[in-house]
Amino acid sequence: MNNLEFTLEMKNKRLASGLSQGELASLTHVSRYSINRFENGKANASKETQNIILRCLNYYICDKPFYLLVDYLSVRFPTTDALEIVRKVLGMKADYFIHYDYGYYGYKEHYAYGEIKVMASDDEHMGVFLELKGAGSRNMEYVLQAQNRDWYSFLNRCLDCGGVIRRFDLAINDMCGLLDIPTLSEKYKNGGADCR
Repeated sequence: MNNLEFTLEMKNKRLASGLSQGELASLTHVSRYSINRFENGKANASKETQNIILRCLNYYICDKPFYLLVDYLSVRFPTTDALEIVRKVLGMKADYFIHYDYGYYGYKEHYAYGEIKVMASDDEHMGVFLELKGAGSRNMEYVLQAQNRDWYSFLNRCLDCGGVIRRFDLAINDMCGLLDIPTLSEKYKNGGADCR
């Protein structure tokens, strides 16, 4: 982005946000004098300063800056009765699910409601396996909404029924560019994050 484009975008976004130059300066730790000079085209901001200012302004003009979504969830239950899990954990009628004579991950059969998958085995060691991939998680959100429940109550129900969460992925939807992905990536490469 050249400086003229930055100047126009900065001024338009600052006015749309309702922030004064002084408030923007305080939020970004850039002097009000510099903010004024950038906005009037009398000085050029570095790329780093441009990013700091625009990220701050994007936050203030965005209705929903970012939100989390359950992206993947898998839970294993110590039972061989898949339909019991459908009823007790999912809170759904077994009739809603389609039965398949094959399974995944070594399970012999599975039940599906959209992309909500419940896998079963006669082997008690394997138990019942609930898998919600991206679309399955969205399906589950609709089910929970219809039941006036949320993810928190659902996860508690899983744990109450002896479930062991095998994998739990969250997706962050950053609608305003608040997260600096290159910086986060660099921190990860330098050991600034713990993952397993």
